[in-house]
Amino acid sequence: MPLSFKCILCSTLTLATLASAQSPQPSQSANLQSRSPEPTQPTTIRTKAKLVIVDVTVSDKNGDPLHNLKKEDFTVLENGTAQTVNAFEEHVALSAGDAVKFPPLPQMPPGVFTNITPAPVNSAVNILLIDSLNTSTEDQPYLRSQLTNYINHASPGTSIAIFSLTTTLNMLQGFTSDPEILKRIVAKQVGQTSPLLARNQTGDTTADIEAGMVTGSAAIAIAALQNFQASTVNTQLNLRSNLTLAAFNILARYLSNIPGRKNLVWFSGSFPLDLLPNNAIAGNGADSYAGSNSEPQFRQTVNLLARGHVAVYPVDCRGVIAPPSTQAQYVGNIPTNGDPSTFNNDKASFEHNLAAEHSTMERLASSTGGRAFINTNDLAKATADAIEIGSNYYTLSYTPANGDWKGEFRKIEVKLNQKGYTLAYRHGYYADDPNSPQNVLAAASAPAASKTTSKAPTPDNGRLVRAAMMHGAPGSTEILYKVRVLPTAEPEDLVAPGNVLSPFGLKKAAGRFRRYVVDFDADAKDMLFPPHPGGGFDCKVEFVIQVYQNVDGQLVDTASDTLVATLSLAQRNKLIRGGFPFHQEVSVPLNGSYSLRIGVHDFNSDHIGVVEVPVASLKDLAPVAAVPAAAKSNTPAGPAKN
Repeated sequence: MPLSFKCILCSTLTLATLASAQSPQPSQSANLQSRSPEPTQPTTIRTKAKLVIVDVTVSDKNGDPLHNLKKEDFTVLENGTAQTVNAFEEHVALSAGDAVKFPPLPQMPPGVFTNITPAPVNSAVNILLIDSLNTSTEDQPYLRSQLTNYINHASPGTSIAIFSLTTTLNMLQGFTSDPEILKRIVAKQVGQTSPLLARNQTGDTTADIEAGMVTGSAAIAIAALQNFQASTVNTQLNLRSNLTLAAFNILARYLSNIPGRKNLVWFSGSFPLDLLPNNAIAGNGADSYAGSNSEPQFRQTVNLLARGHVAVYPVDCRGVIAPPSTQAQYVGNIPTNGDPSTFNNDKASFEHNLAAEHSTMERLASSTGGRAFINTNDLAKATADAIEIGSNYYTLSYTPANGDWKGEFRKIEVKLNQKGYTLAYRHGYYADDPNSPQNVLAAASAPAASKTTSKAPTPDNGRLVRAAMMHGAPGSTEILYKVRVLPTAEPEDLVAPGNVLSPFGLKKAAGRFRRYVVDFDADAKDMLFPPHPGGGFDCKVEFVIQVYQNVDGQLVDTASDTLVATLSLAQRNKLIRGGFPFHQEVSVPLNGSYSLRIGVHDFNSDHIGVVEVPVASLKDLAPVAAVPAAAKSNTPAGPAKN
């Protein structure tokens, strides 16, 4: 039962203590509630103050960081109005003799797992994202050689994690400062062909050229082919844009509870997030580039990155890009019939696409406080510069003078009293009220009595949860939690009540299953309980377990419950102080290798916590009995009065 599970774990550190043990500084986030540990007690405190956190890097004319500045050297403006800086701190990269320090994590009892991510507490965190989704196969070997060159000459103690993006985001290596481990990971990244990358990013002009040479029915056929090609390119760009934004969202959620600044160095050979219409790509009758409608997704991504304290450093791994007229495979396509219009159109399309991609790089970097690296063949130096810049910075925080939170974009401007230096910081944020989140939808109509319901999540929340729950993706740390997973003794012919087999799982139904008992202990301080119009506080939390086959990542089984309740003040406070318990049971086929993807999603804050557990790690644990359906209770405990 959930409450007894709380007693089992009382001898270990609480989730709040674990979070603060990792967080000697606040977990900063723009216009969100903030945490700060007390000096003498490792206890997490959440305040109502809405703080805006701005990291500022200051470089001289040679690109070297400027140190030893004071709070008085900076002026912060929001929409042109000077703000009072409440907190100020300088962060300096580790020197060669400094050791990277990781917080000690408690030894978990057998079968107990957590989504708390070990990360250094005395240095900036660096993430290398190798983007094969948007990079041609021929550009990838050079990128690997340049990354290996960087690792060979990286400053000792630099902590790095490596991720890859194909059609999914995968963590290749967690945070480490061991160069040999990093080089092995990079060397394994053989060229992967993107299924969504057009063969010629400047546009395939064969149909255009032929259309200028034919008439009649042939010309009509060529025009139809043009439209089909344009539509295909648009679809590919839209999919790449959505997948790339989803990857950034997952990364931001993974990094959210890791303290301090995170430098995300994004290596890509194409940047599909052009937020402006691209009429050069869209052929006659074809829609404009679908990415032009990506502004809401881009806003959400930027907000998540700001919440996670992540600065993005895009690196164009194509290096210096020559125009198509200089490329051998393109020369034969230059028209020789005396009409230069086709060539001029292709040249204009190339220049438009390249400018749009570079604009995307600059906008994402500017929105997060990073810097874009464009038109350079020295990718190793670009990587070193990004990490060096991002590891030497100043953190300024202020409470906005404008306390009216209506979701509008607010421009941030930071000025330095000294002249001749370059400042990099995020140039604004969306003033969304954390106490009135966008995703409070069904909670307002929740019944007065607590209950467990199988209500389907909203479409947007469902998309976010599906992305976070993908097999092999990084976990999410927006909600910290522990979970105990124990097997039952006897195999069963049927899955546990409430489980839903996928079509792949149905093929396994001829075999037998083993049921696993799963008990959650989630940190409710990472959740939001807004006031209910009729009194009390709204609670809407989803608990999901998905069973994946390890060989091919196929989804086999899903157990999902959504708790919709109106809590009394006493109930809410008890959850915040003592944790949010929940009980589920999930079935796994006896034959084969599987993993459990276990997630907690709070609809009101839109926070997600995810951890993945290999079933093989559970096989030697002592079995327990399944909880009879009549004895299960996932109702929040506490007196139903204020």
